Amino acid sequence: MLATPAAIAIDAGGSTTRALIVSHDGECGPVVLSGRGNPVSDPIRAASNIADACAAARAASPHEPQLILAAVAGIVSRDFPELSTKLRERALPGNVTVVSDLLGAYFSATAALDGSVMIVGTGAVAARIADGELVAIRDGLGGCWATTDRASGWAVRLHAPSQLNSTAAGLPHRSPHAYSNGWWTPHAAQACAALISQPC
Repeated sequence: MLATPAAIAIDAGGSTTRALIVSHDGECGPVVLSGRGNPVSDPIRAASNIADACAAARAASPHEPQLILAAVAGIVSRDFPELSTKLRERALPGNVTVVSDLLGAYFSATAALDGSVMIVGTGAVAARIADGELVAIRDGLGGCWATTDRASGWAVRLHAPSQLNSTAAGLPHRSPHAYSNGWWTPHAAQACAALISQPC
């Protein structure tokens, strides 16, 4: 391993965890993927997935990490002691800083200490930042996102086909072969559902 100081940077989301090593001089290693990292519904599984991503990132880089910075979905409402345990099991650095993915997303776009951020992925959340800290949060309900985060990817997947179906029902019938007898509506809804269900 090289002596250049380095850190493992992690983006742990509701569906996927991404990790890479960043050296002190800004050199980035390859991005590695693991499973979901939101600890709200299953903290042990999330911690294992994040630790797996960290181990893979370390193996893919010539740099030895001294610290880990993790931007984690759902972390605003709970501690995450399971992560330190799983990292120690893989002989990874114990110097871990865990922050909300809201702050990670916000500061990846700006250095301003005051502003707003919205994340729409598996779940959805919006927040206001003041003096570099979270001061107001809407949605982002973690384990309940399938039914409560109104703008989430899951909400779109669940509701878009029915919305498309009802919208298409009001369209004029331009071709008796393509659109008559309701042919277009269910097939378009099925196509929409199939597209939404594909991984990005």
